[in-house]
Amino acid sequence: MKKRVIFFFDVDGTLYDSLNKVVRPSTEKALKALHERDDTVIAVATGRAFYMLDIIEGLKPYIDVYITINGRIIYNKDTIIHDEPMKAQTIERFKKQFQAHGLNFGFIGKHEQAVYRLDSYAKCMFDKARLPRPMEGPDFNLTHDVYQMWAFGAKRKMEVFNMTHEEYEVVPWLKDGFDLIHKSFHKGSGVLKVLNHLSLNETDAYSFGDADNDISMFEVIEKSIAMGNGTRSLKTHAWSVTDSADQEGLANALKSLNFIK
Repeated sequence: MKKRVIFFFDVDGTLYDSLNKVVRPSTEKALKALHERDDTVIAVATGRAFYMLDIIEGLKPYIDVYITINGRIIYNKDTIIHDEPMKAQTIERFKKQFQAHGLNFGFIGKHEQAVYRLDSYAKCMFDKARLPRPMEGPDFNLTHDVYQMWAFGAKRKMEVFNMTHEEYEVVPWLKDGFDLIHKSFHKGSGVLKVLNHLSLNETDAYSFGDADNDISMFEVIEKSIAMGNGTRSLKTHAWSVTDSADQEGLANALKSLNFIK
């Protein structure tokens, strides 16, 4: 039996060309070819929940593993292999602090998400990101498990939250938005859980990403490839850098590694 190799792919800016809001035909062809090998496992590592992955719908037949919500919920095909929501008291603490700072904020659940106020700005931000608009639910956490929280806020607001929470870190997204991510739950921790579940080693893995929330994954996997459109800080952690997502970077990298033709 051939030794298995696992590939971890970020979604936005990697599998999905965020600039042109499309999955490149070359990317779909590359994943199909990778999937057809008998020695590969294809995994997605994303900050999105599974229900937010309609943007890569055409790629799902080729994907075996999903690390979602930055490692909070992990699927191996149709089976959940890890499921760990936030603690109730932590959620309430963040709610009070968001309200005290006048920030609109949201909750990510397993099957849906909610925002404190679904105002015009929130609608615009979700539409631009091609994410489904959440329900308005200021007390969503009282009836649903919550896996991650986020808020709309300027850079100075992010700095305040970074200084006041030892267990959580602020990760920016889009314009004037940030996630609150527990330092023990991130793409890197999700990767380690998947490798352990599949009895694979870090040396059996490759990873691809473009954003700062991919750094934890790159720190776990030595053979990590940054997209050309990636952040400067991510590239300092990369094993190599490929072309941008809109320039067939993913397919080009897999070809250069001799995994596809």
